[in-house]
Amino acid sequence: MKNGKKKILSLIPNLGMGGAQRVFSNVNQVLSEEYEVVSCAFSGVTGQNEFDSSKTYFLDVDSGRTFLHKSINFVKRVRKLRKLKKRLGVTICISHMEGANFINVLSGTCKTILLIHGSKLHDEEANSHFAFFTNFLIKRLYNKADQIVTVSRGIQEELISHYSIKKSKCIVLNNFFDFTEIEKLSDEKIHEKYEPIFDGEKQVIIHSGRFHDQKNHTALINIFSRLRKLNSSTILILLGDGGLKDKIITLTKSMGLRVYVENDPVMSSFDADVFFLGIKKNPFKYIKRSNVFVFPSKWEGFPMALCEAIICRTLVISSDCHTGPREIIHYDNVDDGKSPLGKLMSVPLAGEEYTEWANTINEISNISLSGSDYLEAFEHLEEKISKEYVSKKWINLIASF
Repeated sequence: MKNGKKKILSLIPNLGMGGAQRVFSNVNQVLSEEYEVVSCAFSGVTGQNEFDSSKTYFLDVDSGRTFLHKSINFVKRVRKLRKLKKRLGVTICISHMEGANFINVLSGTCKTILLIHGSKLHDEEANSHFAFFTNFLIKRLYNKADQIVTVSRGIQEELISHYSIKKSKCIVLNNFFDFTEIEKLSDEKIHEKYEPIFDGEKQVIIHSGRFHDQKNHTALINIFSRLRKLNSSTILILLGDGGLKDKIITLTKSMGLRVYVENDPVMSSFDADVFFLGIKKNPFKYIKRSNVFVFPSKWEGFPMALCEAIICRTLVISSDCHTGPREIIHYDNVDDGKSPLGKLMSVPLAGEEYTEWANTINEISNISLSGSDYLEAFEHLEEKISKEYVSKKWINLIASF
């Protein structure tokens, strides 16, 4: 039976298909089993978010183009959120991402929980002309929240050491996963048109992520170009969409690599080296059938795609970027560069690093994931990031208020 004494408002800038939005939906679903939960976004349509859209409110205030307009709309959001909290009788507001965190604290009227999804210190997008303003607000406002939840230890350490956030305010709750559901989906059959890709004669390298500078697709294509010279039977599958997709397709073709693009009438031949398959409702069945999942990101938070690849029992090679990959792959915090779950490497940014990645992928692509060490590491990770384990922590956190 739901607890009628607490009403939770879950706040996020926008709804869609990003990692933060998936966590937003997951946390809402878990908490809605015990409490009344409603969600709110700054503006827009519910998009692809899976949470009950009938309980979604919109502040209907866009971000603004100029600094002046942004400032005016910022104040409007604070006022509208304060009115919404009072009207709904909200007792706890959980906010996701910086913009929502700021107005959550400033609007007051209830207990505030801030959920931090990624590194700001290492986020290259944060190094803009608005960075000073953002950093100023983090330092001034975050300590006023009742609780700060970070998805990784690295982010927590960053907030404490760089932004002077009180350690007593912080708690780490990793992103969580339904292992049983992912494993079930990974066993689903693929469409017959994709069967030639996974015929067992090719070495299949796969990556899943939006086409954005953070995901480092430029490096990935350069790495794959070198890998093809070592093993001509290797192919690359790219799952996802995004603003840089066309640029990456152009780069791929400029390197003499043959390209297949899903739903493109021109680039439609399966006699290709790189397959741009777009967004898949079930990416897990493609990941499981691949030899290596490659993850060369420049920065992260607690990357869901990397965890999901491990759950699919696919070997992973990831950049040792800030933050998350080391905490995921090195389940026991060993810093010797070795783990049964996969391999960490430096973030690939230049020619020598591209070559090193290509050589490593070629050397380990046929490694079998088995043995007691692997099983122990997998079970330990499952214990730490399973839906059952992290959900209980969320429920206990809310109950403590």
